[in-house]
Amino acid sequence: MLDSAGLLFEGRARIDRDKQPFALTPELMAQFGFPDAERYDLETVIRYVRPTILIGTSGVAGSFTESAIREMAKHVTTPVVFPLSNPTSKTEASPSNIVTWSDGRALVATGSPFNPVSYAGTTHVIGQANNTFVFPGVGLGVILSGAREVTDKMFLTAAQTLADQVTPERLSKGALYPKVAELRKVSRAIAIRVIQEARDSGIGRAYHDDEIEPTVDAAMWYPVYSAYQPEMCSYENNG
Repeated sequence: MLDSAGLLFEGRARIDRDKQPFALTPELMAQFGFPDAERYDLETVIRYVRPTILIGTSGVAGSFTESAIREMAKHVTTPVVFPLSNPTSKTEASPSNIVTWSDGRALVATGSPFNPVSYAGTTHVIGQANNTFVFPGVGLGVILSGAREVTDKMFLTAAQTLADQVTPERLSKGALYPKVAELRKVSRAIAIRVIQEARDSGIGRAYHDDEIEPTVDAAMWYPVYSAYQPEMCSYENNG
């Protein structure tokens, strides 16, 4: 983990208390082969750690530099890069730059919507890593299951279900998420699986398998309203 001052490691000056559990120990620093220094920037960390996945939640535009992405691409056949900060003005790097700097090999998902990227005759569809894909389904599943708690396993189940909703066609274009227009379908699938997980873990209602889907369908809300018809009325003022 890095912040505005670079890599978090034990012995670094000024590490906020909430970040301290994520600081690398001296043993891990030695294992990765870091030389002694007071600060390690992103490119340096990538050079020594050789990560396969890079996630940005910095809110700092351009923090994924060309040199850092190219360094990552040296060591990874298919870099997975998620510049998640939004709005687009704060994204760590644009998808077009990431695809170009990785010679077209990176898989990219962003926090904000971006247009597809064309590179060397191939179109890369940029999936949107938005929490709206998971939270509605998890919330509905928790409510309908009557679960006493929301567990890590529920979120893992939701994540796996979300991955299952990505079609082979989208995967072939590099899109790691479904279309945002499929949110209702995705939420339904996640709610069903969350209810099953709550039941199987013993913290939710003991639904039979054939009861779960109808229960979810009956509870899903559709924003359909009757047309408003104003009533004609008169008003008399008698003083």
